[in-house]
Amino acid sequence: MPTTLSLHNPTPGLHWYVSKPLGTDQIAAIRDPQGGQTVKQPTSIPSPFARMDLVRAAFLNLSLKPDLSGSVNDQRVVSDTLDVGELFFNYDKLKALVTIVPFDVRTDLDRLRNSSNQGHRRLGDALKLFLDQDAPEYNFDQINRLFVLSYRGRVIGGTSPKTLFFSSGNDLSWVDETVGNHRLFSTDTRPLHQRDIEYQKFWYALKLFMPNFRDRFREVDDYLNRSRALLQQQNPALFYEHIEQPNGQQLLTQEKFTNEFEELTTGPGDIVEVLGFPLRKKKSDARAIDQVSDFIIKSDKYTRLNTGKPRPMALQNRFFRQFTYVPQTQWNPNTPVPYVARESWRDNQRPLPGQPGNYPWLTVSDFLEPYLVRLPYPTDRGRFFDGNLQAPGTDKGYLLPLKKDFFDFFDVGDLLNGKVRLKLTPQAGGVSVSLDIPVTAPGQPGNQFVTFERTYSTSTAAPNEANNEGVIVENSFTVNVYPFVRSGSVAVPADYRVQLIESGFDSQNQYELAYFDGNTNAEVAPESIHQRTVRQQNTDGSSVYYVLRSEFDYAQVNVRGDGREMHGLLVPRWQEYSGGSKQFAFSVDFGTTNTHIEYSVDGGTPRPFDVAELTPQVATLVNPAQYNAALFELFVLYDLEFVPPTIGPGRVDSFPTRTAIAEPLNLSFNQQTQALADFNIPFYVERQPAGSNRITTNLKWAKNNDQTERRVEAFLEELLMLIKNKVLTEGGNLTQTTVYWFFPASMTPGRVSQLRADWQELYNRYIGGSSGRLREVSESVAPFYYYKQNPTLSASARPVVNVDIGGGTSDVVVYERNEPRLLTSFRFAGNAIYGDAFSEYGAASHNGFVRKYADKIQTLLNSQNLTNLSDNNRQMLETNRSEDIMAFWFSIEKSNDVKAKSMLSFNGMLAKDEDLKIVFVLFYTALLYHIAQ
Repeated sequence: MPTTLSLHNPTPGLHWYVSKPLGTDQIAAIRDPQGGQTVKQPTSIPSPFARMDLVRAAFLNLSLKPDLSGSVNDQRVVSDTLDVGELFFNYDKLKALVTIVPFDVRTDLDRLRNSSNQGHRRLGDALKLFLDQDAPEYNFDQINRLFVLSYRGRVIGGTSPKTLFFSSGNDLSWVDETVGNHRLFSTDTRPLHQRDIEYQKFWYALKLFMPNFRDRFREVDDYLNRSRALLQQQNPALFYEHIEQPNGQQLLTQEKFTNEFEELTTGPGDIVEVLGFPLRKKKSDARAIDQVSDFIIKSDKYTRLNTGKPRPMALQNRFFRQFTYVPQTQWNPNTPVPYVARESWRDNQRPLPGQPGNYPWLTVSDFLEPYLVRLPYPTDRGRFFDGNLQAPGTDKGYLLPLKKDFFDFFDVGDLLNGKVRLKLTPQAGGVSVSLDIPVTAPGQPGNQFVTFERTYSTSTAAPNEANNEGVIVENSFTVNVYPFVRSGSVAVPADYRVQLIESGFDSQNQYELAYFDGNTNAEVAPESIHQRTVRQQNTDGSSVYYVLRSEFDYAQVNVRGDGREMHGLLVPRWQEYSGGSKQFAFSVDFGTTNTHIEYSVDGGTPRPFDVAELTPQVATLVNPAQYNAALFELFVLYDLEFVPPTIGPGRVDSFPTRTAIAEPLNLSFNQQTQALADFNIPFYVERQPAGSNRITTNLKWAKNNDQTERRVEAFLEELLMLIKNKVLTEGGNLTQTTVYWFFPASMTPGRVSQLRADWQELYNRYIGGSSGRLREVSESVAPFYYYKQNPTLSASARPVVNVDIGGGTSDVVVYERNEPRLLTSFRFAGNAIYGDAFSEYGAASHNGFVRKYADKIQTLLNSQNLTNLSDNNRQMLETNRSEDIMAFWFSIEKSNDVKAKSMLSFNGMLAKDEDLKIVFVLFYTALLYHIAQ
């Protein structure tokens, strides 16, 4: 029996017979030997137009069934075509990788046909033949331009006059792009109703608003109808939210289509179109990501400082929680997140990991430094935040390895109260740092965090941020802050001194500090910076001082050395001033030899100025309780150049103290100078050498010139800073603070006027009290106010003479009936006994007291191994100033280092001295004779 060879079921017949042309039914009847499961797409296609027809046929075949099911090959062709459409739709996100090249049917075709190249002419003629022959069926006669789509320089598809888009017949699995949870051109085919709703709306809008859509794209239209029905069945919430309301009202309008999607262009005015209808693209979906992503950093501060800008995401490697990443896309834990990204997140230049397009996102290196700066001592965690160091007993401390960009999102309070959780955990050979960043996570219960982690090692020479490997570098320096109080609910004038001390051990490093306001994260510029001790001149190290007239929330330490640049943060735990009701009154006796301050609170009993030991007035980065000899270099300059941590009776530093000022030996008075930067009160002057400082005494009566005036102003300024800090830290009312200052009646009116101006300017700057609370009092009548309050001392029955013998002047007041009647003041006082008379530069070598006792005291100090006092004595003798030497000798027995106090009591030596007793007899005789006159 004969066999009929045919691809379809023909009409029965033998030999020659008349058959009908192949139609839809005949083609559909052709049997596929693979059963519809062909994996590879056909590639033996004679022209691009045949590929367009293959795409059309695939849409047709799938649309025949309500569930859009069909052969693997048809599903693959349609899915790839929709993928091409997604690339056009997301062009803005992918323009760095995707190229759209127009082909003008008239102009470019004519250029091919008229080319001098025979191959070009043949191609042009072939294209024209197809375009003319199939024009009615494929809308070729309505084409203006076709657009060819390339990815990384390779053609993958284009626009189609029959199906809007078509894909290349080649294997496109090499295209490395993912949209939502769908990797484009993969074997995981994706129908339209399972794609991004915005992309679906784009297709349904084309169906609604493109003229003659049904006539031009019948197969696609059928597919869209099926897809729309499937969306309504499978995801009704999404359907009724975006496509059509339950009452049948269309949500897709021409206005929404115009407003929600932008025209797709490849340049100014160069619109991408199909059959003359402009295609549109997805608008930047930053707003959509901002609203739905669970990874958005939870930061009201960033929103406040960056109005209208999208809030950045924080992305973490190996993140396993079920978070929404971008609209309609869940996070894939296998998505690789770089530990460092070079593109700017601020300028929205960063491609999203695993997704097309850019959106601001942050990774580990955006918040964590590559270097962890280690300190050779534990930090004072009561004064500075230590990063929740998980080793409180350690002998090391660390700067916070946070970049200042962290504070674009969070405040210092967020770190201190644990809203953002920073933790440093020492490990074998290194330190692990973790930073838990709060994220909005609108789709998640409770508080959610993304964690940035980095391990820092001592065994690695250089950091490798790409592999998330940090390096620990130890640096020997410290920072001290005074005063350590700032505005709370009550604003106070800001005036800070920050001391940066570098150990000589790290002489190759350069250190500097930068300060920042936490509210805006803007840098706070110091008013001035002063290098005081230079390491080349002092093997113990160097010191730099920053004078700030504005408050700051944190400081950044910048270290440069060995070709490395390292940064770390200091976050002070400020004491805040919230006002107070206590009224303080201070009296300041600016004496020739010594200066004394006493104060009273709410009219109580006066007592010497003090600073409580439990609340040191200076915040030292080094924990004072952890001091040891190895840290000597970091403490010596603090002791010599800064303000003491505590002051008071019975302590190392107290009032009265020498009226003296310390300054560097090389201080230039041709530049601006500042108190507690270029100058400081040397409370230590009578117990240890001054190092590389010059000590100037006799401030009260020194020759009036610019240098003297600056020294006096610096001395008084430090006194006012001490007073202000005490009022603020002890709950006082700063504006109700009264300050009394004394002057001798024998001082010239011009000198008194200059002191009055200094006191007023400094009082206004630091205290700012109400009018009349800075009061000047003559030293001659000051005792009267004390005696008037003492009932045992009365001048009501007979006149009383009060004699106040100071260092430079003696002040005498005669009281009668408890009222001062006569007063006088004269330059005949302590310095007349112990001083150098009229010698401006000292004459101790001719002073009888010095000549008699210098060797004896030096021998006693050496024999008792009092090294500091011995060295200080030698330095005092070298000054050749008798009053300074005498003052030092009188102070020796008060030193805590002296055990045999009676042996080293200069006062006791003089009491037993029969040879020099005549000096005191003559002094008191002359004094009484003058008063009697």
